[in-house]
Amino acid sequence: MASTIDDAELARYLAIAKQGARKASKDPHVVEGAANHAIEMLIKAGDDVSDEPRARERWLRTVALNQARRWGRRDARDVPFGRQGSLIPKGGDEVSDKFVARVIEEMRLGDGQSLGSFVANKVMFEEAWSTLSDAARSLLHDKYANGMSSKEMATERGVTAGTIDNQLTKAKEAAKPLLQEIYDELRGAADEGGD
Repeated sequence: MASTIDDAELARYLAIAKQGARKASKDPHVVEGAANHAIEMLIKAGDDVSDEPRARERWLRTVALNQARRWGRRDARDVPFGRQGSLIPKGGDEVSDKFVARVIEEMRLGDGQSLGSFVANKVMFEEAWSTLSDAARSLLHDKYANGMSSKEMATERGVTAGTIDNQLTKAKEAAKPLLQEIYDELRGAADEGGD
């Protein structure tokens, strides 16, 4: 973020994140952990999260809610390894590219979903999308919806391709926790369709 977060603002953000996490879990450890995760992600995402206070609060609630859901599912499993592939794999930038690209492409094209699923996912997507900064949305849209290369985006913006790659990485990191639930829905639809 452009400026540091003071203690009062941090306490307010933590309370907001806990509200979001409580919608998914009553376990105080899950709520606390998910809220702290949302704060860490906010600090990490920096300027890629909208400066508008309500959008920033919605972003925090959504990230905490999604994290609490993931941890709640993980804690509720009876078997040591759970369902294979229940969480997105950790990995390099290629994994982020595929994850973010799949959600953005599906929301733009709607392929392979029933109309009801598409509308529900589209509403969730637009709500999450609105919490990102204008710059992050523009970068992600140009990369994944318009299919532009980093070099093309750099030329258009008057910066180097390396700068675009760094900005894209930050934008994807800000978007990933918001798009997780939609990604899970899309992956579930693909699993049911035999993909």
